[in-house]
Amino acid sequence: MAVAHPIVLIPGIKGTKLVETNRVSHDIIFSGVQMHYESVMDLELTPVFNRSHFDRRPDTIIHPGELESVAYGSFVDEASQDAIVFIFNYDWRLSLAENGKRLRAFLEYLANKGKAINKALKVEKKQERVDFSSFNIVTHSMGNFIARNYLKHWGFELVEKVVFVAPPFRGALSLAQVVVTGQGMFSTKQKIRKIIRTFPGALELMPHKPGYQTASRFDDGSGHDFFNADHWQSNVNDQRKDWGRKFRSTLESAGSAVAGELAELSDFGAEERRRMLVIARHGADTLQAVTVRKNTPAVSNFLDFKRACHNAFGDEQVAHASSCAFWESVQTLMVTDKTGFFNALSGLFTWEQLLGPHAMVMADDRVQTLVLDFFDADRPFEFRVPGDTVRPVVGLDVKRCEDAAEGHVYWVPKVGDAEDGEVLLEQDE
Repeated sequence: MAVAHPIVLIPGIKGTKLVETNRVSHDIIFSGVQMHYESVMDLELTPVFNRSHFDRRPDTIIHPGELESVAYGSFVDEASQDAIVFIFNYDWRLSLAENGKRLRAFLEYLANKGKAINKALKVEKKQERVDFSSFNIVTHSMGNFIARNYLKHWGFELVEKVVFVAPPFRGALSLAQVVVTGQGMFSTKQKIRKIIRTFPGALELMPHKPGYQTASRFDDGSGHDFFNADHWQSNVNDQRKDWGRKFRSTLESAGSAVAGELAELSDFGAEERRRMLVIARHGADTLQAVTVRKNTPAVSNFLDFKRACHNAFGDEQVAHASSCAFWESVQTLMVTDKTGFFNALSGLFTWEQLLGPHAMVMADDRVQTLVLDFFDADRPFEFRVPGDTVRPVVGLDVKRCEDAAEGHVYWVPKVGDAEDGEVLLEQDE
Protein backbone atom coordinates (compact mmCIF):
# COMPACT_ATOMS: atom_id res chain seq x y z
CA MET A 1 0.00 0.00 0.00
CA ALA A 2 1.55 3.28 -1.10
CA VAL A 3 0.57 6.02 1.37
CA ALA A 4 1.75 9.37 2.67
CA HIS A 5 3.80 9.51 5.86
CA PRO A 6 1.79 7.71 8.55
CA ILE A 7 0.20 9.99 11.14
CA VAL A 8 0.61 9.41 14.87
CA LEU A 9 -2.04 11.06 17.05
CA ILE A 10 -1.06 11.86 20.65
CA PRO A 11 -4.24 12.87 22.52
CA GLY A 12 -4.51 15.16 25.52
CA ILE A 13 -5.15 14.52 29.20
CA LYS A 14 -8.26 12.35 29.59
CA GLY A 15 -8.08 11.65 25.84
CA THR A 16 -7.53 7.95 26.54
CA LYS A 17 -9.84 5.90 28.72
CA LEU A 18 -8.14 4.19 31.67
CA VAL A 19 -9.02 0.52 32.01
CA GLU A 20 -8.62 -1.94 34.88
CA THR A 21 -7.07 -4.93 33.10
CA ASN A 22 -6.67 -7.16 36.16
CA ARG A 23 -10.34 -8.10 36.11
CA VAL A 24 -12.27 -10.71 34.17
CA SER A 25 -14.12 -7.87 32.49
CA HIS A 26 -11.86 -4.91 31.77
CA ASP A 27 -13.70 -2.15 33.61
CA ILE A 28 -13.33 1.45 32.49
CA ILE A 29 -12.13 3.37 35.53
CA PHE A 30 -11.96 6.81 33.96
CA SER A 31 -13.45 8.26 30.78
CA GLY A 32 -13.60 11.85 29.60
CA VAL A 33 -17.35 11.57 29.11
CA GLN A 34 -18.25 9.39 32.10
CA MET A 35 -16.25 10.27 35.18
CA HIS A 36 -18.20 9.23 38.25
CA TYR A 37 -17.11 5.73 39.13
CA GLU A 38 -17.10 4.10 42.52
CA SER A 39 -13.60 2.79 41.84
CA VAL A 40 -12.05 6.13 40.81
CA MET A 41 -9.77 6.04 43.86
CA ASP A 42 -8.09 2.98 42.35
CA LEU A 43 -6.27 5.44 40.07
CA GLU A 44 -3.97 6.51 42.90
CA LEU A 45 -0.26 6.12 42.08
CA THR A 46 2.77 5.35 44.24
CA PRO A 47 5.65 7.80 44.54
CA VAL A 48 8.36 7.34 41.93
CA PHE A 49 10.33 4.09 42.29
CA ASN A 50 13.09 3.06 39.91
CA ARG A 51 12.10 6.00 37.66
CA SER A 52 8.48 4.82 37.37
CA HIS A 53 5.13 5.19 39.10
CA PHE A 54 2.81 2.28 39.84
CA ASP A 55 -0.83 1.70 40.77
CA ARG A 56 -1.08 2.06 44.54
CA ARG A 57 -3.64 -0.71 45.02
CA PRO A 58 -1.83 -4.10 45.05
CA ASP A 59 -4.37 -6.02 42.95
CA THR A 60 -4.88 -3.24 40.37
CA ILE A 61 -3.25 -2.99 36.95
CA ILE A 62 -4.53 -0.01 34.98
CA HIS A 63 -3.61 0.51 31.34
CA PRO A 64 -4.67 3.01 28.69
CA GLY A 65 -7.70 1.84 26.75
CA GLU A 66 -9.49 3.20 23.72
CA LEU A 67 -9.36 6.75 22.41
CA GLU A 68 -12.17 9.14 23.31
CA SER A 69 -14.02 8.95 19.99
CA VAL A 70 -16.23 11.98 20.66
CA ALA A 71 -13.19 14.26 20.76
CA TYR A 72 -10.98 12.59 18.16
CA GLY A 73 -13.11 10.26 16.03
CA SER A 74 -13.85 12.71 13.22
CA PHE A 75 -10.20 13.70 12.91
CA VAL A 76 -9.11 10.06 12.66
CA ASP A 77 -11.78 9.40 10.03
CA GLU A 78 -10.72 12.41 7.97
CA ALA A 79 -6.98 11.74 8.25
CA SER A 80 -7.40 8.06 7.39
CA GLN A 81 -8.57 8.97 3.90
CA ASP A 82 -5.03 9.96 2.91
CA ALA A 83 -2.71 8.16 5.32
CA ILE A 84 -2.45 5.39 7.85
CA VAL A 85 -3.27 6.78 11.29
CA PHE A 86 -1.81 5.32 14.47
CA ILE A 87 -3.11 6.27 17.90
CA PHE A 88 -0.64 6.57 20.75
CA ASN A 89 -2.91 5.83 23.68
CA TYR A 90 -1.07 6.48 26.93
CA ASP A 91 -1.65 6.62 30.65
CA TRP A 92 -1.93 10.34 31.23
CA ARG A 93 -1.41 9.93 34.97
CA LEU A 94 2.25 9.14 34.36
CA SER A 95 5.16 11.51 33.87
CA LEU A 96 5.96 13.00 30.50
CA ALA A 97 9.38 11.33 30.77
CA GLU A 98 7.84 7.86 31.14
CA ASN A 99 5.42 8.46 28.28
CA GLY A 100 8.17 9.95 26.11
CA LYS A 101 10.11 6.69 26.38
CA ARG A 102 6.96 4.75 25.53
CA LEU A 103 6.44 6.92 22.47
CA ARG A 104 10.00 6.11 21.40
CA ALA A 105 9.29 2.39 21.78
CA PHE A 106 6.00 2.80 19.89
CA LEU A 107 7.63 4.51 16.90
CA GLU A 108 10.43 1.94 16.81
CA TYR A 109 7.84 -0.83 16.91
CA LEU A 110 6.01 0.68 13.94
CA ALA A 111 9.25 1.18 11.98
CA ASN A 112 10.19 -2.47 12.50
CA LYS A 113 6.67 -3.56 11.63
CA GLY A 114 6.98 -1.86 8.25
CA LYS A 115 10.29 -3.60 7.55
CA ALA A 116 8.87 -6.94 8.60
CA ILE A 117 5.84 -6.58 6.31
CA ASN A 118 8.01 -5.68 3.33
CA LYS A 119 10.28 -8.65 3.99
CA ALA A 120 7.41 -11.08 4.52
CA LEU A 121 5.64 -10.00 1.33
CA LYS A 122 8.91 -9.80 -0.59
CA VAL A 123 7.94 -6.36 -1.84
CA GLU A 124 10.26 -5.29 -4.64
CA LYS A 125 8.54 -2.27 -6.21
CA LYS A 126 9.30 0.87 -4.21
CA GLN A 127 5.81 2.30 -4.68
CA GLU A 128 4.29 -0.82 -3.15
CA ARG A 129 6.39 -0.86 0.01
CA VAL A 130 5.10 0.04 3.42
CA ASP A 131 7.12 3.08 4.42
CA PHE A 132 7.21 3.50 8.19
CA SER A 133 10.62 5.19 8.20
CA SER A 134 9.21 8.49 9.49
CA PHE A 135 5.94 9.78 10.89
CA ASN A 136 3.87 12.93 10.99
CA ILE A 137 2.88 13.61 14.60
CA VAL A 138 -0.11 15.62 15.76
CA THR A 139 -0.55 16.34 19.46
CA HIS A 140 -3.47 17.73 21.37
CA SER A 141 -3.08 19.56 24.67
CA MET A 142 -0.96 17.51 27.11
CA GLY A 143 0.33 15.48 24.16
CA ASN A 144 2.77 18.31 23.40
CA PHE A 145 4.78 17.35 26.49
CA ILE A 146 5.24 13.78 25.29
CA ALA A 147 6.30 14.86 21.81
CA ARG A 148 8.66 17.48 23.23
CA ASN A 149 10.24 14.86 25.51
CA TYR A 150 10.81 12.65 22.48
CA LEU A 151 12.27 15.55 20.48
CA LYS A 152 14.59 16.47 23.34
CA HIS A 153 16.18 13.02 23.46
CA TRP A 154 15.85 11.74 19.89
CA GLY A 155 15.28 14.84 17.77
CA PHE A 156 13.59 14.29 14.42
CA GLU A 157 14.67 10.69 14.16
CA LEU A 158 11.58 8.87 12.85
CA VAL A 159 9.70 12.20 12.69
CA GLU A 160 8.80 14.12 9.54
CA LYS A 161 6.58 16.94 10.83
CA VAL A 162 4.81 17.88 14.08
CA VAL A 163 1.63 19.87 14.69
CA PHE A 164 0.80 21.01 18.24
CA VAL A 165 -2.92 21.69 18.69
CA ALA A 166 -4.08 23.74 21.72
CA PRO A 167 -0.76 23.12 23.50
CA PRO A 168 -0.24 24.23 27.12
CA PHE A 169 3.46 24.74 26.46
CA ARG A 170 3.79 26.57 29.79
CA GLY A 171 1.03 24.78 31.65
CA ALA A 172 -2.61 25.56 32.45
CA LEU A 173 -3.96 27.37 35.50
CA SER A 174 -7.10 25.23 35.46
CA LEU A 175 -5.04 22.26 36.73
CA ALA A 176 -4.21 24.17 39.88
CA GLN A 177 -7.92 24.72 40.38
CA VAL A 178 -8.52 20.97 40.16
CA VAL A 179 -6.03 20.32 42.96
CA VAL A 180 -7.72 22.85 45.23
CA THR A 181 -11.42 22.49 44.45
CA GLY A 182 -11.79 19.36 42.31
CA GLN A 183 -13.18 21.51 39.52
CA GLY A 184 -11.65 22.86 36.33
CA MET A 185 -10.11 20.65 33.68
CA PHE A 186 -11.65 17.53 35.25
CA SER A 187 -15.01 18.85 36.55
CA THR A 188 -15.73 15.72 38.52
CA LYS A 189 -16.37 14.69 42.11
CA GLN A 190 -14.43 16.32 44.91
CA LYS A 191 -12.41 13.15 45.50
CA ILE A 192 -10.45 13.97 42.33
CA ARG A 193 -8.69 16.63 44.44
CA LYS A 194 -6.90 13.86 46.33
CA ILE A 195 -5.99 11.33 43.67
CA ILE A 196 -4.76 13.94 41.17
CA ARG A 197 -2.14 14.87 43.74
CA THR A 198 -0.50 11.51 42.98
CA PHE A 199 -0.52 12.00 39.17
CA PRO A 200 2.83 13.43 38.03
CA GLY A 201 1.46 13.79 34.50
CA ALA A 202 -1.30 16.12 35.71
CA LEU A 203 0.89 18.15 38.07
CA GLU A 204 3.39 18.70 35.25
CA LEU A 205 0.67 20.84 33.67
CA MET A 206 0.96 23.47 36.40
CA PRO A 207 1.83 26.96 35.08
CA HIS A 208 5.60 27.24 34.96
CA LYS A 209 8.44 29.53 34.08
CA PRO A 210 9.78 30.87 31.83
CA GLY A 211 6.94 32.65 30.12
CA TYR A 212 3.95 32.06 32.39
CA GLN A 213 5.04 33.60 35.67
CA THR A 214 2.04 35.95 35.28
CA ALA A 215 -0.30 33.05 36.17
CA SER A 216 0.00 33.68 39.91
CA ARG A 217 1.34 36.12 42.48
CA PHE A 218 1.18 36.54 46.24
CA ASP A 219 -1.05 39.30 47.54
CA ASP A 220 2.01 41.24 48.72
CA GLY A 221 3.29 41.36 45.13
CA SER A 222 6.04 38.75 45.53
CA GLY A 223 6.59 35.92 43.09
CA HIS A 224 4.70 32.64 43.37
CA ASP A 225 5.87 29.24 42.09
CA PHE A 226 3.41 26.36 41.58
CA PHE A 227 6.27 23.85 41.76
CA ASN A 228 7.26 25.03 45.22
CA ALA A 229 5.18 22.95 47.65
CA ASP A 230 5.54 25.61 50.35
CA HIS A 231 3.70 28.05 48.07
CA TRP A 232 0.56 25.92 48.10
CA GLN A 233 -2.47 26.12 50.36
CA SER A 234 -1.74 24.75 53.80
CA ASN A 235 -4.60 22.23 53.55
CA VAL A 236 -3.04 20.80 50.37
CA ASN A 237 0.64 20.54 51.30
CA ASP A 238 0.28 19.64 54.99
CA GLN A 239 3.19 17.29 55.73
CA ARG A 240 1.40 15.98 58.81
CA LYS A 241 -1.24 14.33 56.64
CA ASP A 242 -0.85 11.42 54.25
CA TRP A 243 -2.29 13.21 51.20
CA GLY A 244 -0.15 16.26 51.90
CA ARG A 245 3.03 14.16 51.88
CA LYS A 246 1.92 12.44 48.68
CA PHE A 247 1.30 15.78 47.02
CA ARG A 248 4.71 17.17 47.95
CA SER A 249 6.46 14.05 46.64
CA THR A 250 4.58 14.07 43.34
CA LEU A 251 5.02 17.81 42.86
CA GLU A 252 8.78 17.46 43.30
CA SER A 253 8.85 14.74 40.65
CA ALA A 254 6.71 16.81 38.29
CA GLY A 255 8.86 19.90 38.73
CA SER A 256 12.02 17.98 37.87
CA ALA A 257 10.46 16.61 34.68
CA VAL A 258 9.25 20.02 33.51
CA ALA A 259 12.63 21.61 34.24
CA GLY A 260 14.80 18.97 32.58
CA GLU A 261 12.80 16.75 30.23
CA LEU A 262 11.11 19.13 27.77
CA ALA A 263 12.58 20.38 24.50
CA GLU A 264 12.38 24.11 23.93
CA LEU A 265 11.17 24.51 20.34
CA SER A 266 13.21 27.68 19.97
CA ASP A 267 16.42 25.66 20.45
CA PHE A 268 15.98 23.74 17.19
CA GLY A 269 17.53 24.86 13.93
CA ALA A 270 15.60 26.77 11.29
CA GLU A 271 15.00 23.70 9.11
CA GLU A 272 13.55 21.69 11.99
CA ARG A 273 11.39 24.61 13.14
CA ARG A 274 9.88 24.80 9.64
CA ARG A 275 8.68 21.24 10.18
CA MET A 276 6.59 22.31 13.18
CA LEU A 277 3.25 24.11 13.42
CA VAL A 278 1.24 25.38 16.40
CA ILE A 279 -2.54 25.83 16.32
CA ALA A 280 -4.18 27.74 19.17
CA ARG A 281 -7.85 28.59 19.67
CA HIS A 282 -9.41 31.85 20.85
CA GLY A 283 -12.68 32.96 22.33
CA ALA A 284 -13.63 30.91 25.40
CA ASP A 285 -13.60 32.12 28.98
CA THR A 286 -10.19 31.10 30.35
CA LEU A 287 -8.38 31.52 33.67
CA GLN A 288 -5.47 33.91 33.23
CA ALA A 289 -4.11 34.69 36.70
CA VAL A 290 -4.85 34.14 40.37
CA THR A 291 -3.86 35.87 43.60
CA VAL A 292 -2.43 33.74 46.41
CA ARG A 293 -3.42 35.24 49.78
CA LYS A 294 -0.76 34.46 52.33
CA ASN A 295 -2.96 34.73 55.40
CA THR A 296 -6.69 34.03 55.57
CA PRO A 297 -8.81 32.83 58.52
CA ALA A 298 -9.12 29.29 57.14
CA VAL A 299 -5.79 28.53 55.42
CA SER A 300 -2.55 30.17 54.43
CA ASN A 301 -1.54 30.64 50.78
CA PHE A 302 -5.19 30.65 49.72
CA LEU A 303 -5.62 30.41 45.94
CA ASP A 304 -8.44 32.88 45.40
CA PHE A 305 -10.07 31.51 42.23
CA LYS A 306 -13.33 33.34 42.90
CA ARG A 307 -11.56 36.63 42.20
CA ALA A 308 -9.19 35.30 39.55
CA CYS A 309 -8.58 37.09 36.27
CA HIS A 310 -10.35 35.38 33.38
CA ASN A 311 -11.36 36.42 29.88
CA ALA A 312 -11.69 35.11 26.31
CA PHE A 313 -7.96 35.07 25.54
CA GLY A 314 -7.73 31.32 25.54
CA ASP A 315 -9.59 28.14 24.62
CA GLU A 316 -11.25 27.58 28.02
CA GLN A 317 -8.35 25.60 29.51
CA VAL A 318 -5.18 27.07 27.98
CA ALA A 319 -4.38 30.78 28.00
CA HIS A 320 -2.62 32.33 25.02
CA ALA A 321 0.38 33.07 27.23
CA SER A 322 0.94 29.30 27.24
CA SER A 323 -0.24 28.15 23.81
CA CYS A 324 1.56 30.93 21.92
CA ALA A 325 4.82 30.71 23.88
CA PHE A 326 6.90 29.86 20.79
CA TRP A 327 5.34 32.27 18.29
CA GLU A 328 8.74 33.83 17.50
CA SER A 329 10.32 30.47 16.63
CA VAL A 330 7.56 28.30 15.19
CA GLN A 331 4.68 29.28 12.93
CA THR A 332 1.68 29.75 15.24
CA LEU A 333 -1.88 30.08 13.97
CA MET A 334 -4.90 31.33 15.88
CA VAL A 335 -8.33 29.85 15.13
CA THR A 336 -11.03 32.28 16.20
CA ASP A 337 -14.69 33.09 15.62
CA LYS A 338 -15.75 36.66 15.00
CA THR A 339 -19.40 35.99 15.80
CA GLY A 340 -18.96 34.73 19.34
CA PHE A 341 -19.32 31.09 18.36
CA PHE A 342 -18.97 29.71 21.87
CA ASN A 343 -21.68 31.98 23.26
CA ALA A 344 -23.96 31.18 20.33
CA LEU A 345 -23.98 27.55 21.42
CA SER A 346 -25.84 28.35 24.64
CA GLY A 347 -29.15 26.56 24.65
CA LEU A 348 -27.96 23.94 22.17
CA PHE A 349 -26.95 20.47 23.24
CA THR A 350 -23.68 19.72 21.52
CA TRP A 351 -20.60 17.77 22.55
CA GLU A 352 -18.61 20.99 22.37
CA GLN A 353 -20.99 22.62 24.82
CA LEU A 354 -20.79 19.59 27.12
CA LEU A 355 -17.03 18.91 26.99
CA GLY A 356 -15.81 22.40 26.09
CA PRO A 357 -13.97 23.97 23.14
CA HIS A 358 -10.54 22.86 24.34
CA ALA A 359 -11.52 19.20 24.53
CA MET A 360 -13.29 19.32 21.16
CA VAL A 361 -10.80 21.38 19.15
CA MET A 362 -9.67 18.37 17.07
CA ALA A 363 -13.27 18.00 15.85
CA ASP A 364 -13.16 21.48 14.31
CA ASP A 365 -13.14 21.23 10.49
CA ARG A 366 -10.72 24.13 10.20
CA VAL A 367 -8.22 22.50 12.57
CA GLN A 368 -8.44 19.22 10.68
CA THR A 369 -7.84 21.02 7.38
CA LEU A 370 -4.84 22.91 8.75
CA VAL A 371 -3.23 19.77 10.17
CA LEU A 372 -3.67 17.65 7.06
CA ASP A 373 -2.64 20.45 4.68
CA PHE A 374 0.55 20.98 6.69
CA PHE A 375 1.32 17.26 6.41
CA ASP A 376 0.74 17.30 2.63
CA ALA A 377 4.19 17.16 1.05
CA ASP A 378 2.90 17.72 -2.49
CA ARG A 379 1.93 21.37 -2.17
CA PRO A 380 2.92 24.50 -0.23
CA PHE A 381 1.11 25.00 3.06
CA GLU A 382 -1.60 27.67 2.98
CA PHE A 383 -3.50 28.50 6.14
CA ARG A 384 -6.16 30.81 4.70
CA VAL A 385 -9.72 29.54 5.13
CA PRO A 386 -13.06 31.08 4.14
CA GLY A 387 -14.28 33.63 6.66
CA ASP A 388 -10.79 34.79 7.62
CA THR A 389 -11.01 33.00 10.99
CA VAL A 390 -7.44 31.68 10.96
CA ARG A 391 -4.71 34.26 11.47
CA PRO A 392 -0.94 34.00 12.06
CA VAL A 393 0.26 35.08 15.51
CA VAL A 394 2.91 37.75 15.04
CA GLY A 395 3.38 39.02 18.59
CA LEU A 396 2.12 39.16 22.16
CA ASP A 397 1.02 42.29 24.02
CA VAL A 398 0.68 42.52 27.79
CA LYS A 399 -2.61 43.82 29.20
CA ARG A 400 -3.87 44.51 32.70
CA CYS A 401 -6.91 42.64 33.97
CA GLU A 402 -10.03 44.73 34.55
CA ASP A 403 -9.54 44.41 38.31
CA ALA A 404 -6.26 46.30 38.24
CA ALA A 405 -6.16 46.42 42.03
CA GLU A 406 -5.06 42.77 42.06
CA GLY A 407 -2.17 43.62 39.74
CA HIS A 408 -2.89 40.80 37.29
CA VAL A 409 -1.74 40.91 33.68
CA TYR A 410 -2.34 38.61 30.72
CA TRP A 411 -1.10 38.28 27.15
CA VAL A 412 -3.05 39.24 24.04
CA PRO A 413 -1.76 37.93 20.69
CA LYS A 414 -1.13 40.20 17.77
CA VAL A 415 -2.34 38.55 14.58
CA GLY A 416 -1.81 39.33 10.92
CA ASP A 417 -4.83 40.91 9.24
CA ALA A 418 -6.06 40.52 5.68
CA GLU A 419 -3.73 43.30 4.48
CA ASP A 420 -0.72 41.68 6.18
CA GLY A 421 -0.71 44.28 8.91
CA GLU A 422 -0.93 43.60 12.64
CA VAL A 423 -3.99 43.79 14.85
CA LEU A 424 -4.66 42.77 18.44
CA LEU A 425 -7.13 39.99 19.03
CA GLU A 426 -10.36 41.27 20.52
CA GLN A 427 -12.34 39.71 23.34
CA ASP A 428 -15.66 38.16 22.34
CA GLU A 429 -18.62 40.25 23.42
